[in-house]
Amino acid sequence: MTTPLISPIVIARTGLLCGLLFSGCAGHRLLTSDPPVASATAGGEENRTLLYERTYIFTPAGALTVRTHTIQRVGSNGTDEPLAVYDGSVEKLTAFEARVVHADRSVEWYGIGDLGSHSLVTGRVIADASLRYVYPKRTPLTGDLIESACEHDFTLPGLGTIFTFGGSGLPPLSVRCIYRVPAPDRFQYHVLNDSLAPRVTGGEGVTEYAFTWDSPPEAARRSVYAKSNDEPGVMAIDPQRGPSTWKEFGNWNYGLIASRFIPDERIIAEAKRVTQSATTDVEKMNAIAEYCQSNVRYEQVYLPRGEFIPNEAPYVLAKKFGDCKDYTCLIVTMARAVGLDAHPALCWRGRGYEICEDLPVNQFNHMIAHLSSEGKNYWYDGTNQGGTPGITSDDLVNARALILEKTNSRLAWIPELEENLFSIAGVLHPRGASLAGDLTIRLTGQYAVAFQFYAKWENEGNMRSLLAAWLTRELSNRLTVTALSWKSTGSAFEIRTACSIPNSLVTIDRTSYLRFDKVFDNILPAEEPGTIRGVPFEYPRYARVAIGLDVPGLVAENGTGVFHWDLKYALPPGPFSPAERSAFPGQLRALRARFEQTFKFPGKD
Repeated sequence: MTTPLISPIVIARTGLLCGLLFSGCAGHRLLTSDPPVASATAGGEENRTLLYERTYIFTPAGALTVRTHTIQRVGSNGTDEPLAVYDGSVEKLTAFEARVVHADRSVEWYGIGDLGSHSLVTGRVIADASLRYVYPKRTPLTGDLIESACEHDFTLPGLGTIFTFGGSGLPPLSVRCIYRVPAPDRFQYHVLNDSLAPRVTGGEGVTEYAFTWDSPPEAARRSVYAKSNDEPGVMAIDPQRGPSTWKEFGNWNYGLIASRFIPDERIIAEAKRVTQSATTDVEKMNAIAEYCQSNVRYEQVYLPRGEFIPNEAPYVLAKKFGDCKDYTCLIVTMARAVGLDAHPALCWRGRGYEICEDLPVNQFNHMIAHLSSEGKNYWYDGTNQGGTPGITSDDLVNARALILEKTNSRLAWIPELEENLFSIAGVLHPRGASLAGDLTIRLTGQYAVAFQFYAKWENEGNMRSLLAAWLTRELSNRLTVTALSWKSTGSAFEIRTACSIPNSLVTIDRTSYLRFDKVFDNILPAEEPGTIRGVPFEYPRYARVAIGLDVPGLVAENGTGVFHWDLKYALPPGPFSPAERSAFPGQLRALRARFEQTFKFPGKD
C-alpha cells in the first residue's frame, strides 16, 4: 500500500489514504471568476502556493467528490515542470481546468482534453493508474501565476478523509478545507495539531464546514523514522454514509476484501504439505509464512482499486508475486486452510506515526497477518522475507494495528519485544586524538529483522556499503570503517568491524579526557521533544541499548586496571503515551549526563 507518484508543480493530496492526489476539470466550469493578476515584480525568491483549497462534497447517495483549487506564483527560480494530476481507479479524475496568467496579462487555458497520460506501470509496479499532464505553451516566468482546479470521484468514501497542507506541493500562504454534507447531517471531524474551529453555514439541505488558515505554519519535513504527522489538518467522516466506529470501519474494510481469502484445491494441498511436520498453531503459521516469503517475489500490483484490495489468494500463489496485501492474503488463506484462526491487519509502516483514534479514518499504509495463540499475538509481515517468523521489523515497534474480521474488528498494539537489544562491545585503543580498535554490534529481536532481510537479498558489495553507512549513522558521523564482517544467527544479527573514531579523545599536558558522547554521538536523540520549534524530534530508533567497552592504555585516576565503560538502558520507543511524554525529557537528560560524563586519565611519569 503506497502513495502514488506526485509532480512538483500542480499536485495536491486528497487526504483519503493519509493523502492521495490532485485532480482537475475543464470547460471553464471550475475557474469561473476573473483570472488573478500576475506581476513581473511579484515573483519573490522562490515558487510559492498562494492558495490551496480542498472541498469534499458528500452526496445523499453516499458518493464523495473531491475538488481542488490551487494558485501558485512563479518565483525567480522559475519552473519548467508540467501541470500534472493523478488519475486512478480509487481516485477517478472527472474534471480538470487550468490557466497560466503571464505578467503581460495574456492567459493560456487548459482542459482535461489537453492532458497527456504517463502510465505508472514500472518494473516493480503494475498499476491501473496514470499521471495526467500538460506542459504550458510558454514557460512560466517570474511573477506568472498558475491556477488550477480539478475534481476526483473517490470510489471508497468509507475510508474517510484526511486533509493536510502536504498536498499543496509548495509552502502555502492561505489554506482552506471545506466539507459540504447533505441532510441528515451527522458529520464528525477532528482538527489535527491545531485548535481551529470551522465556520458553519447551511441552506438548501446542505451544511458547509469551512476551515481556514490565513498564515499557516510551514510543515516540518520529517525523516521516515520521525513523527511524520504533526502538521495541521482535518480528519473527517460522514457516519450517515460510512463507518462510525473502529469496529465498523474494520468490518466494512474486511467486507471489501473477504472474497480474496477463498482457497482453491491447490492452496489447500500446498498448505497441508507445508505444515505436515508442524504440531502447534504457531509452528504451522511459521511454516506458512516462511513458504510465502521464499516463494513469492515483491511486486506492487495496483489493478482496479489495488491500492486497497489484494489479489485473490489463488492468483497470488499461481503468479508468485504481490505486495504486502497479497502476501497477507496468501498467508491468511493458507493458514485458514489448515484450521488456523488467522486474520489480516492494517498498520502504518514507519516509526513515530501516531494513529489518531478519535475517528475511524484510514491511516494505514501496510497490511500484515495476525495470529492469536495461547493468549499471545504473533505478527507476520510477508514483505520482510527474512528474520524470525511471528515478529515484525523495528519499523513497526509500538505501532497500532487494526485486526480485520467479519464482525469483530479491533485495534491492537504491536509491542516492542523484551528480547530487543542493540549491544556494542569491544576494545578501543588511544591513537593520538582518536580511538581505534574492534567492535562487535549485536542486534536481536525486531532490531535484527531488517538486517537479516538485507543479508539474504543483497550482494556482498551492497551489504558492505549498507552496513558501513548504518554504523556511521547510528554510532558516530566520524567513524571510519577499515574492516567489516557480519552473520545471522537465529533471531540475532551480528556485525564485527575494525574502525577508528577521530577526535574522540582530548589530551592536555599529558592528561587525557574522554566523554562517550564524543565517541557515540548519534545513539541518543539530538533534541528533546518540542524543545526547538521547527526542529523534528526523532524517537529513539533503538530504545534498548547495552554498551561494554575496554580502553587499554587509559588508566583511571585511582590507577586500577584497564578502563572499562558499561551502560545499559531502555527508553520508551514512541509514539509516547501522555505519561511517557511527561517523563521522557527527564529520562533523556539523565541518560545524556551519563554520556557527557568526563573521565580523566593522568599521563604516566
